[in-house]
Amino acid sequence: MDLPKLIDNKRIKLGDVLKNVTPKYETLSIATGYWDLAGTAEIIDSLSSYKSIRLLIGQEPISSRYQQILNLKFDKPDDLFPDKDFECDLINYAKNYSEHEKLKDTAKKLCDLINSKSLEVKVYRKSTLHAKAFIFGDFNSNDAVAILGSSNFTKAGLYTNTELDTSESDYRIVTYQPTNEMQENGYISWFNGLWEDEECTNWTGEFKRIVQNSPVGNLTYGPYDSYIKTLMEIYPEELLPPERLPQKTEDILYSFQLRNAGILINKLHMQGIAILADSVGLGKTITAGAVMDYYMKKDRNCNILIIAPAALKQQWKDDLARILGIDEVEGDYRIVTQQDTNAIQKIYDDYDKSWRRQKHIDLFIIDEAHNLRSGKGQRHEIVIDLLQQHEDAHVLLLTATPINNSLMDLCNIIQLASKGKLTSVNVSYPRPNGSTDYIDFFDALKKIQSGIKKAERNNQDVDAFLSIYKPTIHEGLRHYLVRSTRQGVEAEGGIIDKKTGTKRFFPKSEVKSLDYQYDANITESLFEVIGSEVSRTFEQIDPRRLNLPAMSELTQQSCHPLDLLNQIYIKEGPWADYAQTEVKEPIFLNTPVKNLAHNILQLIFLMGFVPYRPDVYLHKFWGKTPKELKELNTKDYLIQFSVHNIMQVTWLKRLESSAASLLASISNYEKRIALFEKYLDKGFIVTLSEASLLESDYNDGEDIEKAFDDYDKYLKEREKLIEEQKDPATLKKYGVEKIDADPIAYNIKQIRADLAREHAIISMMKDKLKVVAKPENDPKIKALHSQIKEVLASGKYGKKVLVFSFFADTINYLQKYGAEIFKDIDPDFNQHAGFISGQSKVDSIVGRFSPISKKYEFKPEETEINFLFSTDVLSEGQNLQDAGYLINYDLHWNPVRMIQRNGRINRLGSTYNSVLISNMKPLNELELYLNLVNKLERKIKTIRNTIGLDQGVLSNNDVNPIEFIEKYYKDGQLKEDEDDSILAHTDKHIIELRKFIGQNPVGSDEYNKVYNIPLGKWNYLPEKTNFNKLGLSLVKIKGIKKDSKGIEKEDVGIFFIQISQNEGMYKVGYINTVDALDLLQTVPEDNERTEDRIEIDRGKVTRRVKIEGERQYMNPDSGYTLKPQYIKALNTLLPYLSDIISIKDDIQGVIEKGVNRTTERDSLEKVLKNVNKENKENGRPSPITIQNFIEIFNEIQDNIESEKEIKETIGILNYARKN
Repeated sequence: MDLPKLIDNKRIKLGDVLKNVTPKYETLSIATGYWDLAGTAEIIDSLSSYKSIRLLIGQEPISSRYQQILNLKFDKPDDLFPDKDFECDLINYAKNYSEHEKLKDTAKKLCDLINSKSLEVKVYRKSTLHAKAFIFGDFNSNDAVAILGSSNFTKAGLYTNTELDTSESDYRIVTYQPTNEMQENGYISWFNGLWEDEECTNWTGEFKRIVQNSPVGNLTYGPYDSYIKTLMEIYPEELLPPERLPQKTEDILYSFQLRNAGILINKLHMQGIAILADSVGLGKTITAGAVMDYYMKKDRNCNILIIAPAALKQQWKDDLARILGIDEVEGDYRIVTQQDTNAIQKIYDDYDKSWRRQKHIDLFIIDEAHNLRSGKGQRHEIVIDLLQQHEDAHVLLLTATPINNSLMDLCNIIQLASKGKLTSVNVSYPRPNGSTDYIDFFDALKKIQSGIKKAERNNQDVDAFLSIYKPTIHEGLRHYLVRSTRQGVEAEGGIIDKKTGTKRFFPKSEVKSLDYQYDANITESLFEVIGSEVSRTFEQIDPRRLNLPAMSELTQQSCHPLDLLNQIYIKEGPWADYAQTEVKEPIFLNTPVKNLAHNILQLIFLMGFVPYRPDVYLHKFWGKTPKELKELNTKDYLIQFSVHNIMQVTWLKRLESSAASLLASISNYEKRIALFEKYLDKGFIVTLSEASLLESDYNDGEDIEKAFDDYDKYLKEREKLIEEQKDPATLKKYGVEKIDADPIAYNIKQIRADLAREHAIISMMKDKLKVVAKPENDPKIKALHSQIKEVLASGKYGKKVLVFSFFADTINYLQKYGAEIFKDIDPDFNQHAGFISGQSKVDSIVGRFSPISKKYEFKPEETEINFLFSTDVLSEGQNLQDAGYLINYDLHWNPVRMIQRNGRINRLGSTYNSVLISNMKPLNELELYLNLVNKLERKIKTIRNTIGLDQGVLSNNDVNPIEFIEKYYKDGQLKEDEDDSILAHTDKHIIELRKFIGQNPVGSDEYNKVYNIPLGKWNYLPEKTNFNKLGLSLVKIKGIKKDSKGIEKEDVGIFFIQISQNEGMYKVGYINTVDALDLLQTVPEDNERTEDRIEIDRGKVTRRVKIEGERQYMNPDSGYTLKPQYIKALNTLLPYLSDIISIKDDIQGVIEKGVNRTTERDSLEKVLKNVNKENKENGRPSPITIQNFIEIFNEIQDNIESEKEIKETIGILNYARKN
């Protein structure tokens, strides 16, 4: 056969020559220094009918320099060749959209040739193989030909590289077989010598595996392997081997604590912040201590600061020293309390003074971080300032309850950890029209919280609403949160005692009610007394007929309740009209209610709380309805118009706690009335706060004129600061503002009349509450006694009882009468009981109550405590698991406190199989507290649907308010499968990954098989998956962001994209991570590998997936948006800034791009508020305010970050629906 003699890929392409030659033969031997699939694709159709193809692959020689760089042996090729090289090439083919189908077809035909035993592959490992040859025919061929030269069997070698190959068309030379060593080899003999060399490894099976497993291969991975590989990509921090902790620390920690410590360290290294949110009782202090130990071992001079609640400071010191050997005395760390703002400020000031500069803080640990969740207040500001001062420090937050009142608590806690940043990670956010946005996590939380409030207002199902957005919440949380629950720990194998090797379990929480009922005679007595005073005290208004839910709608009351009720009762006047049009229910019931708690509440609703709202009695406001007030400027008085609502709620809480607690509040209020009247008689309107100042600092008010003079001096100093263009906020207010009790301005006559009304109602309430608060008449304390006696007698929960109350007055009441009430249970009750309502002697009391968990050593004069009564000062962090019985004497309105309370005894180290939680409630008055429970239940739903709950709070099921009434107080055990909120939604996927890694450790064959699933591979969704789209793709975007200093930071976005088809057109769209993972989740048994028969144009789909992924990634972070009132202030400032600020962009745009932290936002908004205020009062902003704005604006300009830039888009995996 005539062949071109010289082939150089310029005049003659080797690929074209091979295309002409291959159809004429059935056998082929190839020697090559490298191979790729694209080269084979050029001649595969001609090779499909071949009887024998031998492919010998060697490695090209590498220069000495590169051998040294790659740490390769000079006398031996790379051990990873050619496996990793070919795998890398085949993965890159996933990006070759135009050639994808062609390469996929080539891969299938290659595997078919191997299956028919027509293709064999060997790797030559004796030395480098630099020779290249394509030999057609065998020894028996009389037309054998060969092509030899520089070209590898690659597409570049066949077409584009500058090569020099020569052909041999004389079959005698090609097929020559030497008969002795002196004779030269023919081409086939030369090839056979290499092929049969002992250093030549049979590689056919591995070659087939690599091709089949590649993105263009024809064998899919099993659904379970595909699911686990996906989890590895989504949660890479779970794969990172945790930095080895000191062996002593590893021996101490339980496996879940050790794992969590490692994940926390990884998060801290990767992003500088982490939040440990293990549920109560799982030993967060020790896990955090392990993180501290790691930092200290890595850097002996590491500077660590712990900020903890005051009640837990000593426990931190004791636990770290006793368990981990970390000692504050030795200078291992410093600890300050959250309450000690002076100490925190001193740390800031000391570091801020360059002449005494301390070493920067490397690690902050903030315990019970939810206490700083508000985002406002002096304590929060000081902590944020300190965190920002140490900009490179890592921040570790600890909280079992990151949500207290709303989802915005999550936002505030993450902002705290990130030192006030206003932006977070981007997450998916489903829109009502079915599409999905990719927005900032903080913005998503705001939108979801707004939706919750709207659903509550419209009586819609909050659970159903949250179920839509749960994936969004967890998509954001996973970046920050490390959280284990009891059920999660047990699902992963439980807790293994490292000394005995036995498995330990957490105690089960049994939640039940503790009923009590008010005495009928006392109820009847109060009912009759109220009835007898209808004409005299209540001015013909029968309080017993008041409809309390309807009364609660009468907000912004501008007169005494008796006045507005009189108008409603006689159906004349503006309040009568208002009630008829604005209140849904009738204000008055048809018949009086006879119920002690209800009647007391009705009396509370008749209180005017005059001393708390004197400005309501200004003639311009008094008697106006909310509609009328809306037309007036009442902004500065809103609290006074609504203070009755606050007082009603407060007194309701106290009534639910104890009659003694409410009685104490009423007595205190009576004293405040007297104080208010004292200065009213002197001719002045004095607020209660200023009245207290007069009593304490001005000789019991005798020096009142001096107080007025001091206030005048304060005003003059403030004006001077403004004139000097200094910030007046730096001046602390002093003195008392003089407000005359002027009858022209104030309705003084009405004030005095209403104060008389208050005295009359107070007198009646005090008389009856004194009777109810006597132990012999108090059904609640009697029920407490009976229940404690019964439970202790059973012995099931040990001999210790922990009782919580929200109010110190209730604890003091129990202390006052405890010895008398409990004498039949313990004659020496006072010696064996402890009472805590403040910080004093906490450590010794709790040590005596729980000496085992506290490792407490008794002093000679001390006795053990078996009964502990406490306010919520003990509800956080305390280890009190020597006890197995806890009683909530009242229901805290914040469910987090309920969770924290219960966690004092249900925690690691408890020896009980179950612990008992009893919640006290009045049998016939429960409906009075329905609003209380409603508030609790709404908050519990929010927590349950976001971070999850692993214990009952109000009940075993945390049911809704209706069920609460009917079922909450029924006994019963929680079944394991009843609470689907035990685990956070995303956690179930993390746990599946942890299970896999636990059974297949990193480096094992099974782990490596899954880990090495190539990028871009197409696999099938589990058959069980109910999904109406064609499939999914997982794409990763790698990019960079520059900060305000020009420093580049790596940035990664990872997205699921769903694929559909409509009228022959492929369509792609975003799908949130959790929904996608739910579609992919399957069991280990569902792992069959099947032939790839996916009929999708992968090139087109991959292109569109890439575009959609990049579009989602480039969505700008929301950052900061100016509200309309601040835009108004900016417009006011503009005329004063034109000569001072030189800027191309608009000021608003610069601000919205540059405000990145809460401190910047707060400073800016404070100035802009002043602009609006001064412009309204004086017609222009003051020079100092303008100067303050300029300074803040200049700082904001320096903060502007550049836009993100995409560096690489990687298709990770693809998943198609079967059939």
